[in-house]
Amino acid sequence: HASREACTTTEYWPVLQNTQSIYRGNYGEAGEELIRLLDASVEKCLESSPVPVGLFMSSGIDSVLLASLMKRKGIPFIAFTAGFEGNFRSDESDTASDIARALHIDIQVQKTSAEKLVTLLQQVQPRMPEPLSDAAFLSQLSLSDLALKSTSRLLDGTGADNLFGGMVKTRAEQVWRYYHQIPGLCRKLAGGLFA
Repeated sequence: HASREACTTTEYWPVLQNTQSIYRGNYGEAGEELIRLLDASVEKCLESSPVPVGLFMSSGIDSVLLASLMKRKGIPFIAFTAGFEGNFRSDESDTASDIARALHIDIQVQKTSAEKLVTLLQQVQPRMPEPLSDAAFLSQLSLSDLALKSTSRLLDGTGADNLFGGMVKTRAEQVWRYYHQIPGLCRKLAGGLFA
């Protein structure tokens, strides 16, 4: 809590408070347990769901993992990915399509123009409870219209890339931490070599 007089820190969410116990198995057992839990989660999300279901798919670890689990379990689904008209650095639709082909998954690609995204933002912005720095929700919102024409339920792995360490941002933060462990004088000297 911050005020003009003082700033205090309070714990918002005690992460370890609700944990049952520390995992005692080995690395291989942990991997098997993770797959078991993910399988159970996918099954729970899809129980009593009419088929086919949809999956928002990017080139990230999260959606590729979901696609692989659903494919392995024989769950009928259609993957959907968003792309951008023109030359956008953040367009993952080609890579997502390549992954879908490799996994023998049907995928539908929707290319969206910058103008359409701006119009969509103008429509949803007044209803947003807080500002967002990640504009990916706009292409997802646009993609939802397409997906819901042919599916009854959508799965999305958004946010799990962070859990699995797949985000460039996550790796950049790790590098940044190591960088700041280097003494300042060494960083300055090394920086001069590349100037």
